[in-house]
Amino acid sequence: LVIGLDGADWRYIDPLIARGELPNIQRLVETGVRGPLATMRPTLSPALWTTMATGKRPQDHGIQGHAVVHPKGGRHQMPKPGKMAKGFGVPRLYKWLTDRGRIVRSPATSLQRRVPTYWNISTAYDSPLDVVNWWATWPAEAILGRMVTDRTYFWRWAARGFSEVDEAITFPDSLYRQLAPMVMRPDEVSLEDARQFMDIDEETFAASQDVSYRHHELLSEFKYYYSMFETHRRFVDSFLARAKAEGVTPSDMMVIFRLVDMLSHSSLQYSELVEDHLGNAPDDIQRFGRAVTEAYRRVDAQVGSMVSAFGEGNVVVISD
Repeated sequence: LVIGLDGADWRYIDPLIARGELPNIQRLVETGVRGPLATMRPTLSPALWTTMATGKRPQDHGIQGHAVVHPKGGRHQMPKPGKMAKGFGVPRLYKWLTDRGRIVRSPATSLQRRVPTYWNISTAYDSPLDVVNWWATWPAEAILGRMVTDRTYFWRWAARGFSEVDEAITFPDSLYRQLAPMVMRPDEVSLEDARQFMDIDEETFAASQDVSYRHHELLSEFKYYYSMFETHRRFVDSFLARAKAEGVTPSDMMVIFRLVDMLSHSSLQYSELVEDHLGNAPDDIQRFGRAVTEAYRRVDAQVGSMVSAFGEGNVVVISD
């Protein structure tokens, strides 16, 4: 059982363990081994999580950033402008096509990856595996098990101007029809949900629901953060519950939860876990100061739920 906590950091986990706020991660620390991992620079999630899935460096596995440039309607990556031929009017043609929407940017995809992943190797050895929300897994690959790609939840992509995809979202394809009723939409996030993370009144919450997307701004993004986490939590819990109902051992599983990373990007500067609030207003520090703490508490609860449902097995909790 491999549980990825995107953006998690011992600097904030350790004080929360000391306060008794993360009992499930604490239990794993006390009964297993722990330590800091050296990351790689730049700290771009698709590259780092693909390194963890392949054991290869980004320059070798092929996914080096968040976005890929490709012809509209196509999936395969084009060379970066700086690597194209300088003569024959190529840069001018590239700009002309980009300005007219013929060349577009999309999130990194599995088609960029040049080496096998753990799930490819597991499949080759007839060992079933479920993969949920791993970075750069769309389009879904055929594996011995289930693949829920990082495009299963599309609203945040759409808010950032990317188009929804309608194929290869899961493997097998039929899996998406089973999962679709579990998907939480951003407009389903309630005031009560938001109040678990911040001090917010009804009027402010209602206004935030109508705010257009602003990157790394808590009030505009919270509905995406929370509904994304809840969606993937439901998927994972359904897989484990089904195994229990059928009386079978759960398949190995690799899953990433992004709540800590996203809440940290938008609100770590307000957090009670840091001393430097970067000059933010005291009122904002009061309103948003527990958002990151609550994100850690939520993923800790999910770790506990999964470990309990998974049963006997090796558990790895990892961050990029």
